[in-house]
Amino acid sequence: MAKDYFEAASRQFPAVTWYKDPALRKTYIVRMFVVLTLAMNGYDGSMMNGLQILLYWESYLNNPHGSLLGLLNCVMAVGSLCAIPVIGYILDILSRRLGIVIGYVCLDAHIRQSH
Repeated sequence: MAKDYFEAASRQFPAVTWYKDPALRKTYIVRMFVVLTLAMNGYDGSMMNGLQILLYWESYLNNPHGSLLGLLNCVMAVGSLCAIPVIGYILDILSRRLGIVIGYVCLDAHIRQSH
């Protein structure tokens, strides 16, 4: 006979199938956007590293080297760091879920524009 609860950290929780619970469905959908955003971020970093071997890329950017080359590769991380002071306030006002969706849409628009 299946239990209608599970135990974690010495506590009992009701066993709920995620697709039958509306709150869990929403949570999993939002988590899907988070995973897609992380995958796109990894793709961008990978693409920037791969572009460095192309002669056309080097000549178009006037043969960057040293700190300028480092800045070109970390500019996405610099953008994230610049957002840190204000993002908490924005997410408190709009809600965290909406903030994640907006971030995903912006990242998706950036990737579509770069192709």
